[in-house]
Amino acid sequence: MDRRIGFIAGHAHNGLFDLLLQLGLVGLVLFTAVAVPVFSRGWRLMEQMKPLGVVIVLVLNATLVMATSESLLLGPPLFLICLLYGLASRALREGQIVEHYEREARIL
Repeated sequence: MDRRIGFIAGHAHNGLFDLLLQLGLVGLVLFTAVAVPVFSRGWRLMEQMKPLGVVIVLVLNATLVMATSESLLLGPPLFLICLLYGLASRALREGQIVEHYEREARIL
């Protein structure tokens, strides 16, 4: 392949394919197991009209769209996705706590 294109390709030029080549099927499954809940939690926050939900969905979509032409899922973007997961989880948890206290106040 190197002789056909005339140079050595340093990476796959596709984030998901590069992730599959570097970490194997297990790594791709683990990445998907993190990315899908981030998107769903961001979507739930967006449905609750929370600006953080819009940010999470947009950042995740932008990262995945850029990954179609560049190998960038390993490193800082992976950390960013994990950070968004934590932020979304905390925001949803705080929303549940507020709803609980509002229900308790209505009962009293």
